[in-house]
Amino acid sequence: MSKDAVIRMSVLVAAIFAGLWIGFYLPYSRKIAACETAVKARLASPASAKFSEETFDKQVTVKLKVDSQNSFGAMMRSEATCFVVDDMPAEVAELKQLR
Repeated sequence: MSKDAVIRMSVLVAAIFAGLWIGFYLPYSRKIAACETAVKARLASPASAKFSEETFDKQVTVKLKVDSQNSFGAMMRSEATCFVVDDMPAEVAELKQLR
């Protein structure tokens, strides 16, 4: 294989991976961000929120865990479930459950 063919193949592989990332991860990250925004609106101390363990269900439901301060200043772990509607150009999340 010539050097030119190797470069072309490398560019093609990089383009495929970039397309997969944009097509797969980017929509999920926007859904997570929409859910985090909806959760922060309900927290006593939104600035203290630390999110973790995000999961997705059929590209519509986002579940995550959040550690944040309650109204007494104690750190508490909550679980949130959001229903995310893909409303271009931004997703809108309806917080279904925060416990």
